[in-house]
Amino acid sequence: MKTRIVFKRAWLCAGLLGILCGSLLPACGDDGATEEPVGTGGTVDAGKDSGKGGTGGSTPDGGQGGTAGKGGSAGKGGSAGKGGTGGSAGTAGKGGTAGTAGNAGTAGAAGTGGSCSAPTDCPDPGNECIDRTCNNSKCGTENKAKGTATTAQTEKDCKKKQCDGAGVIEDVNDDTDLPVDDNDCTDDVCTAGVASNPPKAKDTACGTGGTLFCDGAGKCVGCTSAAQCASPGACKTATCDQGTCGSANVTDGTSCNDNSACTATDTCVSGVCTGSSPVVCTASDTCHDVGTCDPGTGLCSNPAKADGATCSDNSACTQTDTCVSGVCTGANPVVCTAQDACHDVGTCNPGTGVCSNPAKADGTTCSDNSACTQTDTCISGVCTGGNPVVCTALNSCHDVGACDPGTGVCSNPAKADGAACNDADGCTQTDTCQAGACVGANPVVCVATGVCKLVGVCVPGTGVCTSPDAPDGTACAVGGVNGQCTAGACVACGDGTKSAAEACDDGNTTAGDGCSATCTVEAGFNCTSGSPSVCTPICGDGLLKGTEACDDGNTANGDCCSSTCVVEAGCETEANNTCATGDAMPAFSGTPPSTKMTGSITPAADVDYYTFTLPGPGVSAISVETYFGTPGTCASTGANDTYLSLIGTDCTTVLASDDDSGPGFCSLIDGATVAAARGLPAGTYAIRARSSTGSTAIPGYTVRVNILSTCGDGISQPTEGCDDNNTAAGDGCSATCQVENGYVCTGTPSVCVLACGNGVVNAGETCDDNNTTAGDGCSATCQTEPGYLCTGTPSVCVNACGNGAVNPGETCDDANKTPSDGCSAQCLVEAGYTCTGTPSVCAKQETQCSDGIDNNSDSLIDAADPTCVLPAYFPACGAGQNLIVVSGSNLPIAIPDSNATGVTSTVTIGTGGTIQRAALLLNATHPWDSDLDIYLTPPGGTALDMSTDNGSSGDNYTNTVLDTTCAALVTAGTAPMTGCYQPETALTPLVGTSPNGVWTLKVADDTTGDTGTLNGWKLILCVTP
Repeated sequence: MKTRIVFKRAWLCAGLLGILCGSLLPACGDDGATEEPVGTGGTVDAGKDSGKGGTGGSTPDGGQGGTAGKGGSAGKGGSAGKGGTGGSAGTAGKGGTAGTAGNAGTAGAAGTGGSCSAPTDCPDPGNECIDRTCNNSKCGTENKAKGTATTAQTEKDCKKKQCDGAGVIEDVNDDTDLPVDDNDCTDDVCTAGVASNPPKAKDTACGTGGTLFCDGAGKCVGCTSAAQCASPGACKTATCDQGTCGSANVTDGTSCNDNSACTATDTCVSGVCTGSSPVVCTASDTCHDVGTCDPGTGLCSNPAKADGATCSDNSACTQTDTCVSGVCTGANPVVCTAQDACHDVGTCNPGTGVCSNPAKADGTTCSDNSACTQTDTCISGVCTGGNPVVCTALNSCHDVGACDPGTGVCSNPAKADGAACNDADGCTQTDTCQAGACVGANPVVCVATGVCKLVGVCVPGTGVCTSPDAPDGTACAVGGVNGQCTAGACVACGDGTKSAAEACDDGNTTAGDGCSATCTVEAGFNCTSGSPSVCTPICGDGLLKGTEACDDGNTANGDCCSSTCVVEAGCETEANNTCATGDAMPAFSGTPPSTKMTGSITPAADVDYYTFTLPGPGVSAISVETYFGTPGTCASTGANDTYLSLIGTDCTTVLASDDDSGPGFCSLIDGATVAAARGLPAGTYAIRARSSTGSTAIPGYTVRVNILSTCGDGISQPTEGCDDNNTAAGDGCSATCQVENGYVCTGTPSVCVLACGNGVVNAGETCDDNNTTAGDGCSATCQTEPGYLCTGTPSVCVNACGNGAVNPGETCDDANKTPSDGCSAQCLVEAGYTCTGTPSVCAKQETQCSDGIDNNSDSLIDAADPTCVLPAYFPACGAGQNLIVVSGSNLPIAIPDSNATGVTSTVTIGTGGTIQRAALLLNATHPWDSDLDIYLTPPGGTALDMSTDNGSSGDNYTNTVLDTTCAALVTAGTAPMTGCYQPETALTPLVGTSPNGVWTLKVADDTTGDTGTLNGWKLILCVTP
């Protein structure tokens, strides 16, 4: 299809020949060219692209650009026609304004009807304001929303190109697109889409340095007067010298402002504003320090003193005053109490700190502390008793008594002995008072009225004796011939005359005295043949008869039962099965001092107690042992298998126990190796001896106590590290005669000198670095400080904490020194954590098991957390008590065989509070429980015996709860010890103490033959806040 082009003058001015029109055709001139028709787009051909729009013409000077031609209609299935290019603006004519550029031609619509599966399959419309669409597999287009900005923009022209909503790009005014010309002396202005750069006012500062100014015509020039120059500040005045700004000092003394409110008078001095008469700050009170002045406000700050600083709250009723958050806060108040039952609690006078003493109202019930007044009331502040107890005589042998104020019970004073009375018994012929009782005397004496009569009894109502017959068959004698009594006649055995028919006649018919009621000799006796017969027990026949104190079946001396059947000195006397009834051992004698006693454990369940008294002065180390025959003699048989316990002066606390540390199966508690048998003060102690198995009797044994040493006697024994003839601590030789850290002791008595710092590692020291400076790894008492490793002589100490190995003095090492990760900067387990492995891996524990808080952030609270899980038989904490449970660190640990040092595991507590109860949950494997000694040491305390040598040959401690409140005794427990048991040493001394610090569990195997494993343990505490 052909396109017809019409050449018209107006069209040429607006179209491609706009420039020629502007110069050759003046008719297009001064008032602007008129808009001509747009160029015609290409014809619509099916399946072809549309034609392009025509190009707008350029305007002449002052003329308006022509409108762009429109694109042709879209061909069926073809691409949209492109819009025509807008005409260029004409050049401004002389004195005129530049013409406006013509608008771009509108693009033709995209062709339709082409098939597609996505918009990208469709022809590109070539117009930013038209998007391709694909609907129902057919290509189409849609116009972008009005106001959508295009990508092509012209900067600094006060215009913005955007879509008009009909697929056409249009120019709109944009007064934010300023025509920046980078000139300090012109403004950059957009006014309704028109750009301009008008000059700034004359004397406007420009350039840098403050010495240049605008001339009002858009140029930047130098100063012409001082007024143009910027103020140089206080105490200076501006100058302009040959176009250059400068300054000069004002007269000294001129008032100024140094911009500090902290100086009251400011004047110029040599061109500098100098402040004087400064603000003086003072402390507002005793809980604040002197503040500093704020230059901005002239006000003084008011810093509070550190909390805990001493102050006075001007009240004598608070005895301890300290600063808290800047306020003087009184504490430790005077507590007023009632003087007595007839006074109320008073109030404290702040001026004097003295409590008032108000009397209660008259008639108030009270107690005059005398039980002899039954109604007590207050009168004028005094408790006055009334309604007194009335005493009466108990009986005819007592006088009227007096009331005891302490009990309210009347005394019962007896009449003088010999006062007449009547005991209402006709069988007493003379009645008198004796020790307050009416005692009949001069009784009616009844006698047998015949040979076969028994002695009668007096009838109290009549005072007449009865005359009963002897039982029929009773032996009797008539004329020296034995016979029998019948109906009160004839005579028999017991008259003291032995007849031929009698084996004996001791003058009575009492059985058990050697001669029976039928005058036969009883077993275990010998009777003489005289009249009357004399019968004596047979010593050595094994039958305990008559006056025998013992009869061991022999007449040998030295076996505790003598040849005359008397218990020999130094032998037990039954029953001695409690501490209170224990046999007192003889006093110590010999060198070294010792005492012993012989006993037997029969039957097998028998328990023997012995007591001994350590004389002092000072403290002693002892040994306690059993043996058979000769000291040190003991066969490995069940009949020799003893079990000893050393019990403290309270007759309750088990200090130490042993099964078979002596020869064979004998027991030995040796102070040389057992700490609990050392440092014992003077007093009476007890020994408990029993069969180790509880199933085998021990017929004869000897228990012996030896005093190995007495601290303070000036004689150093093997169990002592020193003995300086006193028990004072801090002089190098401790109160238990052990060398104190940092000292060397020599001689007898010991002379101790401070050796710490001499570069030699002496006894009691773990290091010596040739100085006594703390904090360098070796302390002022020559002990390795936590986190350090010291070697050599003199010691060289390196900070080993953080190397990943748990060195001596450390309880963990997680290969760093970062605190609050469970292992501290000193390599000590931190409170609330447990650490295991090398390097240590530390995990936070729930710890507080009754606070309703997830303490270790594992989403498990209290009893739901594994740390807090306890056996059902653990006795619950009391009301108002918090349950604290902490698991031991560095577990499991192998328990070496026959090693008294044993293994240790620790827990660290930091919860605070006060202990009301302590317990231990233990899990250990071992094939012979009685080999194990288990001790718990609280922070800063001494080791407490939990269980030593118990469980016989049984296996393991499984979920064993050791708690003083349990009913069963651990000494009677059987393996695997599952349940709740009382430990050998009561844990009650821990009540009322703080739980904070390091707790240590020690487990040792004291016998050869087996090894085991400490698998786990938990410290259980019931605490109050």
